[in-house]
Parts: sequence; structure tokens; C-alpha cells
Amino acid sequence: MSTRLALSPRTVAIVTGASRGLGQAFAHELVTQCTHVLTLARQAQADKQTALIAAQHGCQLQHIACDLSDAAQWPAIAEQVQAWFKQLGSTSAQEPVAIFKQEPSFKQEPSADIAQQEPRLSNTEQAQTTAAALLPERYLLINNAGTLGPMAQYSGLAELGSESAAIAQAMNLNISAVIYLSSVFVHTAKSSHDNALAHTVAVNHDNAFVAAVPSSHGTDALLTPAVPSSYDADASQTPKIQVINISSGAARNPYPGWAVYCASKAALDRYSEVLQVEAPFAQIVSIAPGVLDTAMQADIRQSCAEDFPNVQRFIDLHAEHALSSPPAVAKQILAYSLSPEFGQQTLQDIRLITP
Repeated sequence: MSTRLALSPRTVAIVTGASRGLGQAFAHELVTQCTHVLTLARQAQADKQTALIAAQHGCQLQHIACDLSDAAQWPAIAEQVQAWFKQLGSTSAQEPVAIFKQEPSFKQEPSADIAQQEPRLSNTEQAQTTAAALLPERYLLINNAGTLGPMAQYSGLAELGSESAAIAQAMNLNISAVIYLSSVFVHTAKSSHDNALAHTVAVNHDNAFVAAVPSSHGTDALLTPAVPSSYDADASQTPKIQVINISSGAARNPYPGWAVYCASKAALDRYSEVLQVEAPFAQIVSIAPGVLDTAMQADIRQSCAEDFPNVQRFIDLHAEHALSSPPAVAKQILAYSLSPEFGQQTLQDIRLITP
């Protein structure tokens, strides 16, 4: 049975930490289904395998090389993300446009044949519908980048000395960067879609409605700044704006030695709840992915029991082949994001969701 997801081809997505592990698995899946994908990671170029898959499926993949734990880089990252959104909005504008002119009014009563025809969309409705069909219908941000940070109990953290910056870096990556990037994403996604839709429908001097749609006749037209007073952006197709924050069981359970990780992931959960209240038009979900077979797990298994008393549990999970596969979990989370239940509960655990 095929496990291919039925994502809309008009889905555009951003994934952080996309060079390995779960983030890489998300990227591999998304480029097979989306028109545009933007990856963020510390490596200079987009992951080669992701780029290859994207090319095979006609997905436009772009990459931002950055370190999200460095707050000084955030403004530049925001500018690049906003530029990416502008590129999305200009895609349709690069195509020739067709003009929907106002129908002349009848000088006499229409014939019975005309009266019995199916009702036609008004010029405004035609333009609105066509314009909406060109825009993304789903904007998705996956905040996946994260780090364990220093693994030590209070006495060990007190002795970090010059390494104490590791605490700030972990908090920056796990929660502060998420707050900043999510804010930029939700605001830009909403305003970009609203602005693009509003400017795609306009009126010329004889009330001809102009929509930026491909024209088989190669017709060119200039959009005027005026928008019909009857135009209602809310009546047009409203896109889904979704934010998936990769949380952890550590957000909801205390683990000795993971003070930084537990605290930052707990903050991620609460931030997700706040953002959902602030942006009720969006769907915000903070989801625990379970215990994955990633490089992070390898780091955990190498820790000492003095710093992390639960280390043997993770050693045993690995020995018993009980770790989940990142590609399988990525597919499961993305499938969940398409379900009617997605967004109804902000805090989730993929292990508790029935496939």
C-alpha cells in the first residue's frame, strides 16, 4: 500500500533543522507534494538528497543557511523569509493575464432560452474565484530545529563556567527563535495572501475586472489600484495557516539532568497555546514525536548516569530496536496535519494518535 500523502499541490512549507533527522525527513516528504519548500539549517547548501527529490517532483526548493541559536542572525533570516513570500506572490503575476469585462446590459427581455440557462458568476465572482485559485491554499511552518543543550543536574550546571553560554544558546534555539520565526511566518502568510488577493482583482475605467490568470490569447493588462467596493476578501477562499512545533515528552515530564531541555520544551508548549489564542485563524500544534532514532539519541546514550540518571532507559530502547524511524514519524505527523482533528488540540503526542 502506498504511503504517499495527499497534500495539496498548492501547499508551501518551511522546515527548520532540515539537514538531518526528523527535519530532513519532513523536507524529503514535503518536496514530493508542495510547489515551494524553504529549508533552514546551518549547512551552507540545501541537503543534496532533498534537492534531488525536489527536482524530480518539480518543487521549487530554496535554502537559508543560518544558525537559529544566534539571535543576531534573526533579522536577516526574517528578511529572507519575507522575500520568499514575495516570490510566491509574484509567481502568478509573471503569467499573462486575462480580462473579464462587464457584460452589456440587455436592451430588451432575454429570450426564454437565455433565461433558462444556468446562472453565471458575476464578473466580480469570476475574478475573485480565479485569483484565489492561483494563490497557495496552505501555508505550513515546521519548527523542528532543537538541541538537548547541556546535560547536567544543578551542581553540574553551576560549574559550567565559560560554557554557561550553552544554556542561552539552547534556549534561543528551542524557544526564542521559534517565537520570532513563528511570529514572522503567521503575520507574513496572512498579509501576503490578503494583499495578493486584493491586488489581483481590480477595476479599470469601464468596470472591467482584471485577474492575474494565464490567458490562452496572451492578453496583457495592467492592474489598477482600485478594488471594487463589493469585493470581500473574507468571502474568497481562506488559506490554512499551520504551525507545527516539534515538542517532546520532556516538556510534560521532569527528567533529572535535562533542566534546560525540559524547560525550553515546556515553554514551547505554552507559547504554542498563546499563539493559538492570538491567531485563532491559524492552526497551531505542539506535538511530541516520540523517541526517534537520530543523532540526538546517540548523544543521549553517551551521557553519564551522574549527569543523566535515565541514560540506561535510552540505551535499552536502542538495543531493543524500539526507536521510531524519522521518515515514518514525519509521514504520520504530516498525515495528521491534513486530518479534520488537526488544530482542535494544541498539545499533542503522535504516539497517542491513531493512524
